[in-house]
Amino acid sequence: MPAGPSQPGKPETAGLVECPHCRESISGNASVCPRCRTSTLVDLLVDQAVPDPKLRYRAARGIAAFRSGASLANLQGALSVAGGRVLAGVTPGVAAACAESLSGIGVRTSQVVAAAEAPAETRGWKLPRPLTIVGALAVVLAVFLLWSRDKAPVAVSKTGKAAADKRGEGPPLSGAQLAQRGLASTVVLRCEESLGSGFFVTEDLVLTNAHVLCRTGEAVEVHMSDGRQGTGRVIQAKQELDLALLQVEGLPGVPLPLGDAGALRVGDRVVVVGAPRGMEFSVTQGGISNMERVMLGVAYLQTDAAINPGNSGGPMLDDRGRVVGVVSLKRMDAEGIALVLPINYAFTGADALVGAPPGEPSQAFAQIAAAAEALNQQEVSKLAATGQRPGLVAAAVVGTNIRAVVLWPSAFEPGDQRFGFALWNKRERLCSIQGELKTWRKVEGEGGESLLSGQGKAWLERHGFSSDLYAAATLLDYSQCSLSAISPGSTVELEMEGADADASRIRLQ
Repeated sequence: MPAGPSQPGKPETAGLVECPHCRESISGNASVCPRCRTSTLVDLLVDQAVPDPKLRYRAARGIAAFRSGASLANLQGALSVAGGRVLAGVTPGVAAACAESLSGIGVRTSQVVAAAEAPAETRGWKLPRPLTIVGALAVVLAVFLLWSRDKAPVAVSKTGKAAADKRGEGPPLSGAQLAQRGLASTVVLRCEESLGSGFFVTEDLVLTNAHVLCRTGEAVEVHMSDGRQGTGRVIQAKQELDLALLQVEGLPGVPLPLGDAGALRVGDRVVVVGAPRGMEFSVTQGGISNMERVMLGVAYLQTDAAINPGNSGGPMLDDRGRVVGVVSLKRMDAEGIALVLPINYAFTGADALVGAPPGEPSQAFAQIAAAAEALNQQEVSKLAATGQRPGLVAAAVVGTNIRAVVLWPSAFEPGDQRFGFALWNKRERLCSIQGELKTWRKVEGEGGESLLSGQGKAWLERHGFSSDLYAAATLLDYSQCSLSAISPGSTVELEMEGADADASRIRLQ
């Protein structure tokens, strides 16, 4: 989080703190120390698991004020494990302010130097590897479970189809015309713990992301731009695409015409409508940055339109006012990089959610989707060959020992395991340590729900892999190692042998 003025509604984090490396006084909002020129970003870990679900929920709500786009379920999962990471890659001021807030309700935390990021060319939207799917529990994909079942495609009503046919024709529309069209058909969806967007595909059906829906049994509040309000009922969901269809009764809307994402080109203008950060019925525009980003076997459109939490599920319109995508993801460590699910996925295949628009099917999109599936099969084969390996998710010095926390995706409790660990100071191997992991606990969110996103869980299960997560901690005796190497500001890292390559090393504090 770079230095700068505080944002409206965000906790104030200004003031002086110590650089985690050189220990000189720096601004709490500085992301780089002006003296030693080293990144000051830190992670915040909970010292002990928080067993009380009410306290976990309260603490998660407090942490969410310091962590943009945080999922309460993810945060509660982190709070349930000793050494769980509740903030990652934040400035010391943010970490200190959050730690002080948590201390006030009896939750103790520790700051550690932020784990080094992967090289830019390996981060971001590539298809996750074995533990990348389960190890990055704070990934921007949301984590709500949703009941779903297979149904036949919902045909667009005569009224809706006629409107779609007519409104999808003609010359390009002005920005004002696109905004007017999008606002009339976009809705804000509210739940107790989430907020998102959606849009009418018929007079009584709203398409949205699955991850913005309420928990099972909760009604979805539906708000329209003209002030009308109602509730929506989930009638179909496809977790592998993060899509869902809501039935909205007694609140007729104007359906948007569906377009063809395959007809887009890099640089084409698009408009997005939604509720970013709760700013309901906001309109923003940008361009198509890339046509072939792939995640979990699905091809996404990349856009530079301003996207923020609350936009999820909203429509992206082309210059003729046709929906070409459903806003789904954003890179939280950058601006102007967001992913949008092509609308073609909603009406393609035997289990399509909505009826296809008039016209010939897009061959261009078919080729994009086929390329994404080919890449997906390569990753599936790699995972099948290597297996789901454990990953090192936290490590901190506790007295004369190192407390290491390991996460393992497995269909059953792993049982007693012995692993080799090593301490590294940059490229120098300091020593080897043996550690035993005996007491494994299945890691679940509140209500027994998975800590994985619905989409990630569906991907694993669809390809025959386990979506259950087990955690265990061990104390490693490092007395045989050089004690002087593990000191404040050091670059010592703990490596776990036999771990997944994406989660095998972590820096100590």
